[in-house]
Amino acid sequence: MNILLVSPLPPPSGGMATWTEQYLKNNKSDDNVFVVNTAFIGKRALHRGGKKNLFSELKRLYLILFEYYKTLKEKKIDVIHINSACSKIGIFRDAICVALGKKYPIVFHCHCNIQDQLRGSISQKLGKYIFNSVDYVLVLNEESFSYVAQQSNVKLSIMPNSIDSNFIKDSFKVEDDLKNIIYVGHVKREKGIFEIIEVASKVNDIVFHLVGPVSNEIAEINLPSNVICYGRKEHIDAINLMSTADAFLFPSYTEGFSMVMLEAMAVGLPIIASSVGANRDMIEEKGGIIVSPKTSDEIISAIEMIRSKKVRSEMSKWNLEKVKNNYRSEKISKLLQEVYCEISL
Repeated sequence: MNILLVSPLPPPSGGMATWTEQYLKNNKSDDNVFVVNTAFIGKRALHRGGKKNLFSELKRLYLILFEYYKTLKEKKIDVIHINSACSKIGIFRDAICVALGKKYPIVFHCHCNIQDQLRGSISQKLGKYIFNSVDYVLVLNEESFSYVAQQSNVKLSIMPNSIDSNFIKDSFKVEDDLKNIIYVGHVKREKGIFEIIEVASKVNDIVFHLVGPVSNEIAEINLPSNVICYGRKEHIDAINLMSTADAFLFPSYTEGFSMVMLEAMAVGLPIIASSVGANRDMIEEKGGIIVSPKTSDEIISAIEMIRSKKVRSEMSKWNLEKVKNNYRSEKISKLLQEVYCEISL
């Protein structure tokens, strides 16, 4: 089977790019996968030295669509798989890809909390057009499932992100005291960084480690002395830093199914996460504590709860088992293969 995958590749190693990398690595089928790399458009383009202006964006959009159309013409494609973050420019590009590929079976894979992303009448109309034009929609959580089900009768499934088995630890050494809490991801307002800073200013006996590209807004702030900001790190270096922490803090305002939170679970870290996207489904309040977005007081209360070594030990063991049983890349790749076969018949 020939698969045309429309998706970003690293760098940078964001959630969707990491998904693509792992999918290509762990795909054990005989399928040929042709990738149209979307990483040189939008914010990802800035990482590659691109410029952020309308002309540059349109030029990059043209290059993506040209490569997409060229591949459809030159290869005997059996299934199109479009990965989408459902951003404003992304959903426009995706709608064009769906229109150009309407003769082919299409899987539309939403790597976002859809209702948070499809805001505004134009984005919502484009989303509805896509859902009613493709053959299968994959979403990351129950909220997104309900949203799409209200828009269309398309075949629809929840498919969680996955992690390479090599990154799943057998065990995690839980220290006696809670001394180091880590956050990994974009260091910006929408990820709850201001809440982390506020918490750090009040919880002086814990060091808060922020790993990831830093927004200009955060870079201009004088951080508390117990906050260490590392900036952008390679994927493996970020995972190694997680392995040295005592807990993972993830107070994001919106998520789909967080890859970095999945990686924290695979390391064995207890989790404190906001009640957005699939976060609650992932840890089920057994592998960590769920807090409301934009509430530093709830984060402080959660920190107090996980000071207990016994509590952290139980959360750590539960997270490791949850990842091993549910999120191994081999298992998810098999499920995806079943979807391809179903719509290509």
